[in-house]
Amino acid sequence: MKQYQNITNPALAKALAHPLRSRILAALENRTASPSEIAEELNAPLGVVSYHVRRLQALKFVKLVKRVPRRGAVEHYYTTVAGPHVTNSVWSATPTVVKEAAVSAALEGIGSNVSAAAAAGASTLRAQQLACATNGR
Repeated sequence: MKQYQNITNPALAKALAHPLRSRILAALENRTASPSEIAEELNAPLGVVSYHVRRLQALKFVKLVKRVPRRGAVEHYYTTVAGPHVTNSVWSATPTVVKEAAVSAALEGIGSNVSAAAAAGASTLRAQQLACATNGR
């Protein structure tokens, strides 16, 4: 499991509030992948994913681990360095609109994971148990 990097700069917290950056970090958790693989997984344009991966690299949340020649170009592979952890003082200083975007991105990621699991039938029994618990049965 990766270590967490404490975010002590509000500018970093703002940079992480972008929903696609959150999804990219989640996609790279405990694995190595290229922007083209991530773009396919997230159903996002390659150019946009590549841009955000480079920004995450500049912010030191991901690192380049290998380069592979592909059809006259070079494919870059990245992995996460540390998961972000926003400190209480930075969260307090973060603008409300950025907080809302960060929470929205996190919930979107959770929803996507639950939907994917349900579609795969991986947790049908657990989903039924949760539904019953939620409905008070």
